[in-house]
Amino acid sequence: MLFSLCCLALGLGLAGSVAHAQQPSPTYDPTQVTVPTNAPIALFGQASYQQNCAPCHGAEGMGNGPTAAELPGPPTAFADPDAIWALSPSELFHTTKFGRLENLMPPWGNQLSDDEIWQTVAYAWSLHTTRSETESGAELYAATCAACHGDSGA
Repeated sequence: MLFSLCCLALGLGLAGSVAHAQQPSPTYDPTQVTVPTNAPIALFGQASYQQNCAPCHGAEGMGNGPTAAELPGPPTAFADPDAIWALSPSELFHTTKFGRLENLMPPWGNQLSDDEIWQTVAYAWSLHTTRSETESGAELYAATCAACHGDSGA
């Protein structure tokens, strides 16, 4: 009898801790998103992306990383313009910082600074553009923006 009660107590304790661990992540709240102190530079976020994001989202942002098949649903394919344009950079920052535990995405806010998260988000966001689109954007900026904003966009 005592053994049965101990097993029941242990089972209830484990069930409670699992339920607590599976609480949903906070929903997107723009007030929880910090504004970057400097304009994020996508290239600075590349190493962070490759280390922290590529295992699920894929090295090229196709949503096909080596661990993607183990997830309850497909991770966002950052290289897909339709997928990335459905999210704002602010939403990506929030998701990166606070995670989506229900989808097994960990929160990175305890390992990366807000500036590092912004750089990582900028890199992930850049994966949906082609080289020709980037070059066209640079030409457009040089022709219509650089006179006032300078070559670096300041």
